Amino acid sequence: MPRTLVIVESPNKAKKLTAFLGPGYTVKASFGHVADLPPKDYGVNLDTLEEQYVLRGKGAEIVKTLRAAVQGGGYDQVLLASDPDREGEAIAWHLARQLKLPARAASRIEFREITAAAVRAAVASPRPVDMRRVDAQRSRRVLDRIVGFDCSKEICWPAGAQSAGRCQTPALHLLCEREREILAFAARTYWTLETTYAEGLSAFVPADPKEQASQPDTDGREPDDPSRRSGEGRLAPKQYASREEAEAVLATARAHAHRVRGVEPRRTERRPPPPYTTSTLQQDASRKLRLSAKQAMDAAQALFEAGLITYHRTDSTRVSDDAVDMARAFMAAHHSETLPAQAPRARAPKAGAQDAHEAIRPTHLEGEDAPPPQAAKLYAMIRARFLASQAKPAVFDRTTVWIDSGPIAWVAEGAVLREPGFLVFWGPYSRQEDVVLPALAPGQVLSPTDLLVHEKQTTPPSRYDQGALIKKLETSGIGRPATFAGIIETLLKRDYVRELAGGKGKKFLQPTEFGLQVDGLMSHTFPDLVTERYTAEMEAQLDAIEGGAATRPAYLRAWYDAFRAAMARAHQLGAEYRQAHGLRARRPGGGGGAAEETTVRCDRCGEATYRKIARKKGKGSFLACPACRMTRDVRAKVRPGACPTCHSALIEKKIGKMTPFWGCVRYGAAERPCTYAERGPAPTATATPDAAAVPARATKSAVKRAAKTSTTQRAGAKRAVAAPPPAAERVPAASSRPTARDATDRPCPRCSSATLDVVTPSGEAPFWACTDRACGFTLLVGARRRAQPCPHCGGVVLERRSADGASSFWECARHPACDYTAARG
Repeated sequence: MPRTLVIVESPNKAKKLTAFLGPGYTVKASFGHVADLPPKDYGVNLDTLEEQYVLRGKGAEIVKTLRAAVQGGGYDQVLLASDPDREGEAIAWHLARQLKLPARAASRIEFREITAAAVRAAVASPRPVDMRRVDAQRSRRVLDRIVGFDCSKEICWPAGAQSAGRCQTPALHLLCEREREILAFAARTYWTLETTYAEGLSAFVPADPKEQASQPDTDGREPDDPSRRSGEGRLAPKQYASREEAEAVLATARAHAHRVRGVEPRRTERRPPPPYTTSTLQQDASRKLRLSAKQAMDAAQALFEAGLITYHRTDSTRVSDDAVDMARAFMAAHHSETLPAQAPRARAPKAGAQDAHEAIRPTHLEGEDAPPPQAAKLYAMIRARFLASQAKPAVFDRTTVWIDSGPIAWVAEGAVLREPGFLVFWGPYSRQEDVVLPALAPGQVLSPTDLLVHEKQTTPPSRYDQGALIKKLETSGIGRPATFAGIIETLLKRDYVRELAGGKGKKFLQPTEFGLQVDGLMSHTFPDLVTERYTAEMEAQLDAIEGGAATRPAYLRAWYDAFRAAMARAHQLGAEYRQAHGLRARRPGGGGGAAEETTVRCDRCGEATYRKIARKKGKGSFLACPACRMTRDVRAKVRPGACPTCHSALIEKKIGKMTPFWGCVRYGAAERPCTYAERGPAPTATATPDAAAVPARATKSAVKRAAKTSTTQRAGAKRAVAAPPPAAERVPAASSRPTARDATDRPCPRCSSATLDVVTPSGEAPFWACTDRACGFTLLVGARRRAQPCPHCGGVVLERRSADGASSFWECARHPACDYTAARG
């Protein structure tokens, strides 16, 4: 019996194929790429623009194993079954070179779904490696490497930034432009009119036809949902520039009867959305499932390898005839009311789309295996979308009622779903609420119950979430759908962008201050790179190389010559920008991480807040004061006023593998330096809080921790001046147990908008801390509260200790906004 070796990328896929192919076939995994450009070296010969590949990670070991199998396994045929895209084709090319397979051998197979029929059909029709597709992928790697290395080294590093890239730079520019729009936005107040009627409807004064703007439907669809129809847009209310103008119109409406002028019923259809492409899958995963692009692609990869969906990297909405028959058979058996007389017509592919693959769809609709738990929700959405795409349109009865009150026109709109059609499957992902209007007749007089003026404000454009950014990247031609997740991950990793929590679990992408600086730098020095056109033209050329309309060497040479000319101009522009904005180069061998502003005051000078800086190679972070240059570890313990020599703070320090010790923050200071240091705990007299001062609403664990400290909280403040115990009495340093934090429902006396937590550092007295870090309120548990309020602002007056711990005084909780202090009587 002939023997065949099949090499796939994933070990999970190898298990599936082994079950399908049976005896005579051995399936092994390459674990993805075995060769790539070197991670730190340039890896491109600039004279020839040829790559210099190396075996990365476990690539050498994997190649050695596969080469031994090829040479000594007695196989009659070796088939390379990497994924059916450019990257997969390049993996097959690298494997063929490393395993020394004949250059023109028919050794490449590909399948777009992992089913027995698809795999057997692929094995029966191998082909040579497609070198045009390989050349397109090789060109992408060269472009990415040259742009990334040259722009990072020559533009970003001298300004303290980490990196730039062919796709990440224009993507960052999109986010920064939106952020600048938001910052520059000036809200405008306007007023609208609404009336409710005893007959059971409400109406509003619509905008003039020239002012009318299409509004989204009440079914909750996204503005760019492909199923939207322009005829379904709602009328917009008229915006009045002043309350006086709106009140005058309302007075006129009150003086006249409200009479129905006309009732306009109409029946409309809503077409089903097409099956998923890679881009639309990532968009809906973000909007509807709150998954990041990376999480969506990882889950889709797991579903593909489990044989549950077709290949998940595709630009096409087309499905095969077999898939259409499968969907129609399922609907006929289970939901016959959704089955159209004929299958929906396939939609034309978008310009520039790679239409070689089918859309993302389930491989089976009945009898399939259960999806992996982490991908179950995504699979359910893919399945619903595919079935919906083959079902009937949804039918709505829409009604518009026009009402006149003298010269004032009012309008009421209603919509009722009559035939759900594809919403039988897609309904859970498309909010649909009926707005039912009562039966009305022209000429009927209505009874208004309320005539209302609503004050509103215009809102700035919304920040992009990951789904919206992916949509914008796709329409702008920046990158390919398979690269979108990596683009976003890079921006987050570089601290150019952060995610802000929004309502209903949404997360919006906001550029950091550092990201805005980097975008300003790149926009000034290399304006072409930040534009959508520059990267889109590159993508078009890569498509031309794959299609045979261009060649890799000719394109790369022409592009590189133009690129270096632009970089020559960027050098001078970059120097000007750095000088104008005070940007400095990265420290040689330093961390390279961007400085992140914090709200923590410097423990030495107190004049500035720390900046958080990442150490190199991902080994944590440290805090640095820009005023006095003091640094300390982010997690270092601090004991204010505990130095017995100068009464400054003591900080826990650690040098190499030495035992941690306590040192004065003024060590190495330019003024009044202090060299005090000791091993073991900082000098302190332990204290117990006043149990009565712990609020009844605090958690039990917080009360227990507060009660565990010995003596009294007020005596604990004296640790700032207590003499250190004899060496014989010193005990080992406190363990590095994490600080405990227990939530309460006690309001903060300073800001009143947040609550207080009970914070218990390891081995230290507990204290209250506001949950709003911008407020910054803290207070030792057990501190007294004065019965009389603050005479300046009426706020709460609390007991505070002096810096040396020798005395106490009263201070307003709203300090420093209120400067009231008083001596304790």
